[in-house]
Amino acid sequence: MKPSQRSHRAPSLRAVVQGFVLLPVVLLLSLVAAVAYLGHRETALASATADGSRDMDKARYAAEAGLQRVTLKMHEKGCSGSYPIFLLSALQDNSFDGAKYYAYAGTFSGSPVTVYSTGTYGDAQVTLTRSSVPMHQSSAVSMTMQPGADGIDTFVESGNASSNANQTSLVAQPGSSLPLLRFDLSAIPAGSHVTSATLSAYAEGGSGSGAVALHRVLRDWTEAATWSSGDGSSAWSTAGGDVSSSAVSSAGFTAAGSWMSWDVTGLADGWVKGSLSNQGVQVRPQAGLSSLTLTSSDSGNASQRPKLAVTFMPPCGWTPPSVTVTLNPTADTDIDADLPLQLINFGSQPDIYLSKSHEARPLFQFDVSGIASDNKVESATLRLYFASLYSGSKLSKNLSVSTYAISSPWKEMEANWLNRMFLTLWSSAGGHYNSTAITTKTLAQNMTPGQWIEFDVTSQVQKWVDGSAVNNGLLLRLTTSSGEQLILNSREAASNPPELVVTYK
Repeated sequence: MKPSQRSHRAPSLRAVVQGFVLLPVVLLLSLVAAVAYLGHRETALASATADGSRDMDKARYAAEAGLQRVTLKMHEKGCSGSYPIFLLSALQDNSFDGAKYYAYAGTFSGSPVTVYSTGTYGDAQVTLTRSSVPMHQSSAVSMTMQPGADGIDTFVESGNASSNANQTSLVAQPGSSLPLLRFDLSAIPAGSHVTSATLSAYAEGGSGSGAVALHRVLRDWTEAATWSSGDGSSAWSTAGGDVSSSAVSSAGFTAAGSWMSWDVTGLADGWVKGSLSNQGVQVRPQAGLSSLTLTSSDSGNASQRPKLAVTFMPPCGWTPPSVTVTLNPTADTDIDADLPLQLINFGSQPDIYLSKSHEARPLFQFDVSGIASDNKVESATLRLYFASLYSGSKLSKNLSVSTYAISSPWKEMEANWLNRMFLTLWSSAGGHYNSTAITTKTLAQNMTPGQWIEFDVTSQVQKWVDGSAVNNGLLLRLTTSSGEQLILNSREAASNPPELVVTYK
């Protein structure tokens, strides 16, 4: 072998192996370096992103504070206007913990209002909008719903497939007979805030004692409801009614002849605001109360029908609509001057006499406590059904009839010409009443029975409502000398009982 050929000899096995070992090491070191670089870069980006997110959060907090402040300022105005508006009177805070906001209302006055607020912090900026914010009047309004036959109530009984829609009483028994009630709240304007609500029902009968719970009904129903069906055809999901398992409110029953009341403020507020569907409530007596009977809206006694009293803050710009209620008497009778009849009570009779020569004076009392004291009575009409004449078929002459406010309490089943109640005399025989007539009406000659006679008693009812006069009822006198004896229907009559029709707002 020539010496020059040694420099071109093929690499030894050891050298080859060493080369292959170094290559992966170099690649591994390169990979580690790359990972370290990328990790450092990602950490830097994450840190920058976090800083940006914190800036956005702080800008948002400032914007939210601006919304709250504008809303507060608008409420403080009490619907008088001058809301903070863009450019002219927007609210600003340039040192809100390093951030700042610029906030304003979309309109100068009224309700509802859209509110805007922009918050900034560093390079971050957030604009928030709150739409349809209701503004409320500064004075609360009270309204009592106590419907008559148009009221929605019934009760469902286990084992009874028939409807109890028109019953005058609502029967409640634990687990077997459950009343349902619903009130129409459409008279309360949208956007109102309910501050208190009380549902009341008159307990006309019952045995035992214990709690009575109200549960919110979860589906629509009608007065045709039965134990198995909500409307006479569509089945309940649960027999007896689909209701919330949690009670809205509870009240104790102790004795018949008294009102039971439940606080339903939160429920009524949800109904008015639309966050809860108004499907009414179910009455559920608890163990220990074997039976309970409540007066229904179909009862002839208007004063004892179920009622819902609601106090709410109405939205700006709302004016209360006129409300008309028709009340039947809580007591009525007539007192008779005829000597054999001066100590006779006629409180249970279906008819009431009005006459002069054989003098008889009708007495009526109506419960107007369901009308709030701050309401204005626009009209109040006493309506009496002229059923017949003691003799003859029509009036022989014009007759003048005056209405007076009674000055002393009296009892329907005890009052007579001499006494206003048992062993208690009137201050003068024939009734104690104000000397000045509330109103006087002329009944025309030839007037025939079978029609209503109406008297305007607006001024007196307003006094009862606002508390400036005690409500002892009304007395009628026939002031024209005549032998006519008019026979009017009493509240015990089979039809057309006396009415007091009151319109107020």
